[in-house]
Amino acid sequence: MGSIGVIMRKTPPYWGVTVGADVGADVGADVGADVGADVGADVGADVGAVVGAVVVSSGSPQLPKKIPTTKTVMNNAIMNRFISIHPPY
Repeated sequence: MGSIGVIMRKTPPYWGVTVGADVGADVGADVGADVGADVGADVGADVGAVVGAVVVSSGSPQLPKKIPTTKTVMNNAIMNRFISIHPPY
């Protein structure tokens, strides 16, 4: 046991649970914020690319005939992020 084991032996058991919950919440919040930022950036890039491509190709700012829904764009961004974290091999 390292230093955590020494600390745990000197404190009541419920303190360890409280500390574990606090650390877990902090780490979870940090990871969630990072993933959320990445997904947000991906969604923004995807939407920008679609609108930009239409503006450039048509010469006027009009939307494509089939607009990807927010749900579709979010799902694509989440799956792209998941695959980049966990490659399929």
